[in-house]
Amino acid sequence: MGFAASIKAAVEKEKQRLVGITKKSMVFGAQGVILKSPVGNPEQWAINAHATYGRQTHNLFVDAINADLQPGEKKLQRMGQKKLKKTYKLAAGEGYVGGRFRANWQFGIGGANESTTESADASGEATKAKLEASIDAASIGGVWYVTNSLPYAKRLEYGWSKQAPGGMVRLTRQEMPDAIRRYAKGAL
Repeated sequence: MGFAASIKAAVEKEKQRLVGITKKSMVFGAQGVILKSPVGNPEQWAINAHATYGRQTHNLFVDAINADLQPGEKKLQRMGQKKLKKTYKLAAGEGYVGGRFRANWQFGIGGANESTTESADASGEATKAKLEASIDAASIGGVWYVTNSLPYAKRLEYGWSKQAPGGMVRLTRQEMPDAIRRYAKGAL
């Protein structure tokens, strides 16, 4: 191999390494925001505080009252989980499944992908796989975006959820420089 050919091969090898670092870094960022995204848990919502309190304490009060009854007085009946849920209903309603916010992280090239889905992905695994495949298939060049276009995304980013008080994007953004350095050094 001649000098020019060896230079060309070294340049090509370095380009491929940089493509790998770029794609790994983007996948790291996508996974970060997905896994830091809160998954709706109606029992933790402020609107459901009364119902949650009722579910947690109803039988404790029944036990306390029954303990104070005189012999022969009729005892109150405890409730099973099914009856507690029916009596102390949560605002989310029947059939609510958390994870819609996680499922709505989208990949875009050259602009934000503003599409949304009704799907839910509480674990985040399907969304991570989808974004990783999109990033892997993407050509280097231009600006890449990972966005969530649900109307409450900004509120979640700025502390609306007790599960993610520091947001998702801001925390992942802080982690990115170290991750990129590790990828560049070949540590990951």
